[in-house]
Amino acid sequence: MQLTGSRLIVRPVAPDDEREFLSAARASEEFHRPYAFLPLDEKEFADYLRRFDQVQAHGFVLRLLGSDELVGYINISHIIRGSYQRGTLGYGVFLPHHRRGYMTEGLRLVIRHAFETLSLHRLEAEIQPGNKPSLRLVRLLGFEREGLARGLIRIEGEWRDHERWALGHDV
Repeated sequence: MQLTGSRLIVRPVAPDDEREFLSAARASEEFHRPYAFLPLDEKEFADYLRRFDQVQAHGFVLRLLGSDELVGYINISHIIRGSYQRGTLGYGVFLPHHRRGYMTEGLRLVIRHAFETLSLHRLEAEIQPGNKPSLRLVRLLGFEREGLARGLIRIEGEWRDHERWALGHDV
């Protein structure tokens, strides 16, 4: 499976991505904190890959058309079927590729895939209130704010609030 945009290819993350993914994650570690914590070594990457069972979770990498350079990642996790048909988005861009519109393009491709191929009815994003770039991105993509979840996720030993955003398909 591969999704192709005007500047990007989006495909499932694979073992062959390990070296470049880890290098990009290490170089971008401070940029992502305290909002995202990516694998930084081989064991963590193996654990990361195991999460994506293609049933309850799908993981993708974003690569530039032409050069195949890794620019980011997108995950759909916590997929619930039955009467819910929903999943939760996680995403991030690697330095130096931020503020170039790659995540917007990549998310549009993955959102279409989630609704049309995976037959999800709803995608959710849980974003810390201080993560202004991510909040701007979900607004741009048409997500609607549904409220604030206090102490939703424990990060570095602290329970952190998250804004809850959602996008529905054919609502």
